[in-house]
Amino acid sequence: MKRNTLLLIVILVWIGVNLACSSSDDTEATAQAITEILSLTATAAVPQAEETENLYLTAQAEATEQVILEPEVDTESLQATAMAESSVIGELKLYGIDPEKGQIGWVHPPVNLEADRYMAFDYANDYPEVIVGDFVIASDITWDTQYGTSGCGYLLRSNGDQNSGDQYMVLITRAGNGHLIFAITENGNPVGGYDVFPRTSDKSFDWHNGTTNRVAIVGKGSTFTFYTNGVWVDEIDLTNPPPAPVMPAIPAIPSDQSNNQLMEIYRQQMAEYENMVEEIRNNFNGLLSRAQQKSPIYEHGFVGLILVSESGHSICQFDNAWLWMMNPEE
Repeated sequence: MKRNTLLLIVILVWIGVNLACSSSDDTEATAQAITEILSLTATAAVPQAEETENLYLTAQAEATEQVILEPEVDTESLQATAMAESSVIGELKLYGIDPEKGQIGWVHPPVNLEADRYMAFDYANDYPEVIVGDFVIASDITWDTQYGTSGCGYLLRSNGDQNSGDQYMVLITRAGNGHLIFAITENGNPVGGYDVFPRTSDKSFDWHNGTTNRVAIVGKGSTFTFYTNGVWVDEIDLTNPPPAPVMPAIPAIPSDQSNNQLMEIYRQQMAEYENMVEEIRNNFNGLLSRAQQKSPIYEHGFVGLILVSESGHSICQFDNAWLWMMNPEE
């Protein structure tokens, strides 16, 4: 696999080295395009501002103005929120969240994100005025991706800056029999991410096409906790040095080593495995450096639902999605 091609795939699944070090014009253009597309989730219905703080204030002011000038009630949205509230509160208990210390940010209608080209994105955010601090976000995610490195997930605490985007992203992919990536973008550049293999704890996690997994993220300050299908699968604290990376399982060598076709498949699998291991190690080193430099924690920002497609036809269906906003700790 050519290095440039590998880097493009790596940035899609956020397990690679920082592409800012690359001298390839194509790679730099791709990185810039990714940053711009991700930022659209936050800025779709909010005017651009010179500073991030102004962007937040503008969004809040517009939301307030709309309530004052257009007091019409969206009956369907209110009914959907009321119907979902009891189930949301019940689910919060699975994640150890006190429902008395927060409120529903939104209940999102079903969304079908789709892409059918190389290096494509799709996203949804019906509530761009909502700014998130501490939160819980959850959704049933049904996927059908042609390539295992394509993924579905969430954009979190984005500052909405098209030129110097700071944001987190969580993607689940079918790679490695199911893979969850927590990725970080700083000043518009990807700076690595954490790798989680849900099936280590959640045996019900299904990486096959056409299946549905419920993915929930709890974000409290610098700490993020990940759940799939109601099962705790990992927790990270961005103020701590990253833990030693978990490597995917080594491909099994065919029992019939005289079968040339099977051995060729095995060699391809081993090549992919070695590339993934190398990138995970590089990614770990990048995170370790970031922790040592005590990089800032993104405390507030916009959220969205997102699809990232390496190539081919990819579909991410989001159902029963909701956002819970926790009260600031006193």
